Amino acid sequence: MCVFAPHNFLKDPPFGRLDFISCRNVLIYMEPYLQKKALTTFHYALKPNGFLLLGKTETISLVPDLFASVARSDKLFSRKEGPGRSAHLASGQSETSLSRANENPKLEIGRTDFQKTADDLILARYTPAGVVVDEALDIVYFRGNTSRYLEQSTGKPTHNLLLLAKYGLTFELRNLLHKAQKGQVAVSKENIPLQLDNVSRSISIEAIPLPTTVDPHYLVLFHETDTIGHRRSVPPKGGQAKKKDSSANQDVKDRRIHQLEQELAQARDDMRGITQDQEAANEALQSANEELLSGNEELQSLNEELETGKEELQSTYEELTIVNQEMISLNEQLISARDAEGQANKRFQFIADAMPQKVWTADPGGNIDYYNQTWLAYTGLHFKDLKDWGWKQIIHPEDWEETKNRWQQSIDTGADFEMEHRFLNAEGHYKWHLSRGLAQKDATGAISLWIGTNTEIDQQKTHQKTLEKAVAERTHELQQANQTLADKNGELQQKNKELEAFTYVSSHDLQEPLRKIQALSGRILEKETLTERGKDSFQRMQKAAQRMQQLIHDLLAFSHLNAAERIVESTDLRLLVEEVAGELSDTMAEKRATLDATELGSAPIIEFQFRQLLHNLIGNALKFSNPEVPPHIILKSRMVPGSQLPNSTLSPEKTYCHILVEDNGIGFAPQYSEKIFAVFQRLHGRSHYKGTGIGLAIVKKVVENHQGLITATSEPGKGARFDIYIPA
Repeated sequence: MCVFAPHNFLKDPPFGRLDFISCRNVLIYMEPYLQKKALTTFHYALKPNGFLLLGKTETISLVPDLFASVARSDKLFSRKEGPGRSAHLASGQSETSLSRANENPKLEIGRTDFQKTADDLILARYTPAGVVVDEALDIVYFRGNTSRYLEQSTGKPTHNLLLLAKYGLTFELRNLLHKAQKGQVAVSKENIPLQLDNVSRSISIEAIPLPTTVDPHYLVLFHETDTIGHRRSVPPKGGQAKKKDSSANQDVKDRRIHQLEQELAQARDDMRGITQDQEAANEALQSANEELLSGNEELQSLNEELETGKEELQSTYEELTIVNQEMISLNEQLISARDAEGQANKRFQFIADAMPQKVWTADPGGNIDYYNQTWLAYTGLHFKDLKDWGWKQIIHPEDWEETKNRWQQSIDTGADFEMEHRFLNAEGHYKWHLSRGLAQKDATGAISLWIGTNTEIDQQKTHQKTLEKAVAERTHELQQANQTLADKNGELQQKNKELEAFTYVSSHDLQEPLRKIQALSGRILEKETLTERGKDSFQRMQKAAQRMQQLIHDLLAFSHLNAAERIVESTDLRLLVEEVAGELSDTMAEKRATLDATELGSAPIIEFQFRQLLHNLIGNALKFSNPEVPPHIILKSRMVPGSQLPNSTLSPEKTYCHILVEDNGIGFAPQYSEKIFAVFQRLHGRSHYKGTGIGLAIVKKVVENHQGLITATSEPGKGARFDIYIPA
């Protein structure tokens, strides 16, 4: 515990039981007597193991028996065990004794009167003259008539006992008081000669330490013992008188000799004590000299440090001057910035108050510190009612818990706040609002403030509820329609299966009569003798049967595309094209056709279906070729992201295998680019080009089975181009 209090430690009672006292650079301004008094007070105030810290040039040489050095260079000392000065205590008179005195005032007054009178008479007649002196030997109190032993000398008045003592007493008083101070015991000296009233007298002096005083005090008493020599009033007569005079003179001489011997012995003791004290003083002076030398070195070092510190202070002062100028400049900038901020705040409030939107701001902790006038007009409340978290009172009770949780989450995480909830207006009605709040952050990422808006969406919510109700009703209707559609689809699938079965059976059953017609007509042409007209009729019959057989074959193939199992595998398109080209090699050789399929890769396809696709496309290129130009067919493939393809019906998230089939045939008009994929669709008569009109329908069906897309582009006489897109 540190205690700070105005305290005169030379006069006021000291504190007690302290662990540590620091008194630096104070004792150097005091006389040795006051230094000793202060150190004695410190010894009394410290605990047995307490410490005392002094200044660099201060010492404890005046009281070596009270303190021991712990760190001489740091001037740290510890308290020694030993007798110390005690604090002055009040008298033991209590309230009880005072009350008892008040009970018998007359008896006490009477007793006090005769006792005091007797004491005064005794003290007046028998009390020796004396004085009370302090440790500096200044007289603080006179007792009795001391004019026979003390007197003021010429010059400045003084109270010092040694300066007031008459000739011959100064030396004795100094020795006696020195012994009393050193041993703290009463000392005395007798038979001290003194010339009083022109008569040599012998006196005794006592020096007695006064106990139980705050500061050391001593009582000095003067006693007259006898007259050493006196004047004879009546001279004796005759020889007897001479004998008496001779005997008296001899007694006086003996007493004088005895007195001188005692004084000599006392002087020797005093000289021995003075020598010892002088040696102790020399040792103390030597120690003090060493401390002074050390202090001088420290002062010299301190002076050098002060010089260095002065230079540093000068440099620091210059830096502070620069910093002060910068601070003045910064202060001016700050004032300007504050003015600008004030203007910006006023501008913001003006804009916010002029907005039809409800605007608010909050501190980083989520406490609302601003509402614009639109807000206050809507609620009919004052800002003091809504600030901080006061807006709870206008939130619909059903929305409060979620609003509080989501707002607290935004405060904790810094995430944007957005929520739809209901606010109470001045008329007492709740209306839906869309609330948004954004956090403004500083350079460190810490939130500096929140700014938000509240937009009334009550009409939108009403429309939304109406729309949701209509959507729910429409959804129910759609579900019913979907169920009806699902039932119809089931029926349609069943009919498709029945139709496929019927087509397959019908086509299979129709082939048997066709084979018989072809066989019989061929046999008739070979073995029978027919006219030219008859031969022509049978040949036309055979061709019709062949067309019928091809049509049945194509119908079977088309029906198989719906019923067959679809297994998608990664297939090398180049090998597949080579197989199809091998099947059409006779026709290609006949028409001197060329096929370029070097840029084909692999694709995920249903192999047997894609074989039909390639067979039909390459077959059509050979069939619809220009008679004057040999057919040239190009096939290419590449993987392309859907986002890079021009057709909007393709998914941009998927990757497609783009297959290109291009020829130099007769082509077709652009308006037929969709029509050619229909079943039984022909653009040319049977007399010019053979075919059933099912081939491109099969091609489109195969592409659809692959969840793909096929397009055709052409112009008459410029060939045809087919672009196929299969999901990879």
